[in-house]
Amino acid sequence: MPRSNRKKKFLVFLSHANEDKPTIRELCQRLKADGFDPWVDEERILPGQDWKLEIEQALMKSGAIAVCFSTKSLVKEGYVQREYKKALDYQTEKPVGTIYVIPVRLDNCEIPFFLRDLQCVDYPSGYEKLLESLKIRADKFALVQSSQAKGREYPKQIQIPLKDNIENGFNVASRQRYLDALDSARFLKQTTYENVPLLNVLYAKAQLFMTLAFGDTIVVSENQ
Repeated sequence: MPRSNRKKKFLVFLSHANEDKPTIRELCQRLKADGFDPWVDEERILPGQDWKLEIEQALMKSGAIAVCFSTKSLVKEGYVQREYKKALDYQTEKPVGTIYVIPVRLDNCEIPFFLRDLQCVDYPSGYEKLLESLKIRADKFALVQSSQAKGREYPKQIQIPLKDNIENGFNVASRQRYLDALDSARFLKQTTYENVPLLNVLYAKAQLFMTLAFGDTIVVSENQ
């Protein structure tokens, strides 16, 4: 089946230590069989790629992050600890109550302090509960994505009353740039800001301020 006709699956990042690879491979296969798209470094990172960059980008793109930990991983120093904490940093950007970081305990180890605010699930005994959480998150994520895609549709008609004299070098080209920013700000105002980088939000607001500062009347028709 052509890739363009294939329904995009929900991306789940599996954060783990190398010592837990056998268990993670099993979990990965089970998630695939249940319709998810698990991200595991050994399957995704190609020779010659910057592995830290690839992991960082995957963390940002994922709809959920399963933080898989065990007795071995919790005593290990290095990148895995940074990866665990990076996942929690992304959790703080989500609306309150969002299922995003899911702690997955792989053996009978103690739950680390930095994960104790989140309900933990044991694997493999709690796999069905893990699936339930992922399905809830996938449904919410799809709803947010659909809302954002609809918001990105540009209005059919845009009217800009131009002044007789264009002052301060504010030409038609720059007017259009600011108009595009206004439409972006209008879209951002309608969303929950989930998956919208803060820098883009601030940029759009700055552009909107610049548009209004010139005193132009800009009328944007509603989407049909």
